[in-house]
Amino acid sequence: MKKKIFIVLAIVGVVLLSFYFLRSFKFAERKTLLEDSLPVFFPKDLITDPYVVNLASLTDAGKLSNEVHRATVTYVSQKPIADIVARFNQYFKKNNFSFQTQDTKDAEFLFGSTDKINIGITIWKKSPLHVSILYILFK
Repeated sequence: MKKKIFIVLAIVGVVLLSFYFLRSFKFAERKTLLEDSLPVFFPKDLITDPYVVNLASLTDAGKLSNEVHRATVTYVSQKPIADIVARFNQYFKKNNFSFQTQDTKDAEFLFGSTDKINIGITIWKKSPLHVSILYILFK
């Protein structure tokens, strides 16, 4: 009888431990995949959406002579457009960007700049929401 109880407790312990490590691994894996998909010079805290799908990035394509780096990052988001706009505006405020937004029928445009960085963000108003970011780092 004691042997059966020990075996049951051991199995429960292994299952709980496995669940704990698998959850931790999946979160770490998602974060690593997102960070690994972005260029090294791209600010990792610019995209905080936990529901990023179809992330794609293009580095230094069409870079001009006065630019150090240029990145285009696109993804699909499941968050409401108001949440996305608020999050990007928070980023601009926190990092001392001058910024403006423009709302149109088909898309919301956000523009932010400092003396060395320009960021242009387009959020297309179709379901699901498509987000495009142009990040330019100047010399």
